Amino acid sequence: MAMAASAKDWSRTMTSAAGAIYGAVRYTDKSHLSLVDVMGYTGHAFRLNIDPKQVNAAGPTSFPGGYILRRNLCNLGFISCLADAATPIAPEKLERTISLVQQSLDRGVPAIAWDLFIPEFGLIYGYDDEKQLFHGKDVSKDGTLSYAEFADAKGIVFVTTISESYRIPSTKCFAWRWT
Repeated sequence: MAMAASAKDWSRTMTSAAGAIYGAVRYTDKSHLSLVDVMGYTGHAFRLNIDPKQVNAAGPTSFPGGYILRRNLCNLGFISCLADAATPIAPEKLERTISLVQQSLDRGVPAIAWDLFIPEFGLIYGYDDEKQLFHGKDVSKDGTLSYAEFADAKGIVFVTTISESYRIPSTKCFAWRWT
């Protein structure tokens, strides 16, 4: 039996990557894009989503985050910066990554991060340099993460930030007319 389209909540998604991208985009010049727009332009609308009660925590780790997220942001008209490294992360790389996040937050745009509290995508939306804390949110928690905990990530330090926006050419110029 098919569910009526009007009964679907189009403001939520089970795809944390799309949710995190949408959350970051809301703080840019393209804040008019809806979650449905973001999912469509990035291709996340076409990903298979499975009931989380029937999948273990390793499922999301099959997502090749960096390359895909940068391409997703490009499709939306953004240039992004990526910081990812296998752990243990070198101190100079960690310092550059923390700086990248802080620069994005100083511009008013949250950073998209993997595995803040659980192995899903979330947003880093604030920091306290004096206390050495990030403020972040994912599907499981809204809380703080120390710089040390961030550096001691469970697998990979992974952050993507939106650094620049550009105008996407109109698709009308590509319209075909069949006669």
